[in-house]
Amino acid sequence: MDQDAKKTALWKTLPFVLFALGGLGVVITTGLRHPFDPTLEGTARYGHNGEGALTSALVMMFVEILFVTLALRPWSLGKETWIRAILVPLVMAPYAAFLFLLVMHTGSVFLFHALWFFLLEAALALLALGLGGAALWGWMQRRQGAG
Repeated sequence: MDQDAKKTALWKTLPFVLFALGGLGVVITTGLRHPFDPTLEGTARYGHNGEGALTSALVMMFVEILFVTLALRPWSLGKETWIRAILVPLVMAPYAAFLFLLVMHTGSVFLFHALWFFLLEAALALLALGLGGAALWGWMQRRQGAG
């Protein structure tokens, strides 16, 4: 891979990496600011972080980031990327519904994790719209040039 291709791959991957690091930073900060409180019992625990919530959320985020990275391959954004950008949010939609139910009575760690995940889904949908629109525009231009 030549130097220009490496730079291009870095610039294509950088927004995804920054988004992932930002989400991790918010979840870690929230977990450290609102740790597990063992003195709370019963319904008083609603809305508070449970024991091991930060670790669980970080593991979930790592798996989600890994899945999206391997499925989307942001370093190789090309002509067919819009198809992957459509499929990834669709495949992850049932998981997003499960995550929505999961945050109902949990603390801020899972809440911010879910918000980050929904932003990721929205960003992928916008990416799909943008890349799909660009692909459609290119197809229309080629068709007009051929006709």
